Amino acid sequence: MRVLRYLWKRDATPQRPAIPDAIPDPDVARRRRLLLARQRLAGIFTPSGPVAAAQDTDDPDTSSLVGREAEREQILRALVEDRMHVLIHGDRGMGKTSLANFAVAQLHRADFLLARHVCAAGEGFDSVLGALVGELRRTAAARDPALAARLPARPLPPMEARAALETLRGIRTVLVVDEFDRITDDTTRVAFADLLKYCADRRLPLSFLLVGVAETAGQLLGGHPSVQRCLARLPLPLLADADIERIVARGEAAGLSVPPPLRHGIAALARGVPYMAQLLSLRAGQAALTEGRMDLRGEDLRAAIGAALAEADPVAQTLYDGVTAGGRDAAMVQLLRAAAAGARDPFGRFAAERGPAGFRVAGIGADPATFRRALGAGAIHPVPQSSFYGFGCTLLPPLVLLRSVQERRAA
Repeated sequence: MRVLRYLWKRDATPQRPAIPDAIPDPDVARRRRLLLARQRLAGIFTPSGPVAAAQDTDDPDTSSLVGREAEREQILRALVEDRMHVLIHGDRGMGKTSLANFAVAQLHRADFLLARHVCAAGEGFDSVLGALVGELRRTAAARDPALAARLPARPLPPMEARAALETLRGIRTVLVVDEFDRITDDTTRVAFADLLKYCADRRLPLSFLLVGVAETAGQLLGGHPSVQRCLARLPLPLLADADIERIVARGEAAGLSVPPPLRHGIAALARGVPYMAQLLSLRAGQAALTEGRMDLRGEDLRAAIGAALAEADPVAQTLYDGVTAGGRDAAMVQLLRAAAAGARDPFGRFAAERGPAGFRVAGIGADPATFRRALGAGAIHPVPQSSFYGFGCTLLPPLVLLRSVQERRAA
């Protein structure tokens, strides 16, 4: 009976409403949203390294290669359809390795046999080709162990390398050599040019994809006349302002609001250099998120400019400090600003000439004596076989403009 009375009393007792384990905290949710946006932003903008194209999807994300649509198609057409070799060249920060990554991902999906090597400073032919053949052995082992066994495991001189590559007949193969500009020995470069021609003459199903810093293909492979017919040369131009703005707008994929004035501002400062567009976009977005905002403002761009100057490319910074005496040479600073902001062609080359209105650089008035000093210091150089001039470093014009904006703010 006591048990029944207890149960009756318990059932008759009004039930209290259930208390949730935790009451949602709006501030916690907001912090999580900001943290997620920061993580997404760091995945979208990668100025510290090339874009990595995933190899495990049928539909790769090409939005990170904005403005390089024509080059992407040209690379794949040359390698897959025309069976040519490809040389991607240009200055640092232009997206050469990112393009190569995209090509590798596409070729992987097309079942090409692939090997890749990043050159070390002063590396020789035997070392580079030995590393490539070793990588081929590893990738071929998963497909055809018998094929892998036919590839030698030791460094090869040029003539033996040709015989080893003959074993790849019937298998579409691409060998990628990045930072090819680090090979400084002319004999090694000639050996590579000879190998490219040999592969083409023998109609081997093998192509090289070379990537290097250079204004011209001749600076990387010399003037080898016979290799020109089997080599597709891709000099990477600067991006148009509209393409730079498309890069900046990718910040919206992280949930940020990127207004048109900020896109215009970054495009004006980046001067067509993808690296600088990504760096300014990343730092501006991080500045906004640090303040707890998802909308980018002018103050965020100003913070990004300060951060970009603190992270300035050492080569560009050394050039600027050397030729301007650390920014104290007002005439030189004015000349560099004129050249950085003035008219130019898609490769950043500009005119410097005397006219009825006096000496002009990139369409802007300048002092000819100061221009000669800039030439002597290497900040500006004549473009071979043309009447144009270029900067000694592609990242120098954005640096000049960033310094100009910062100095005007400080004045």
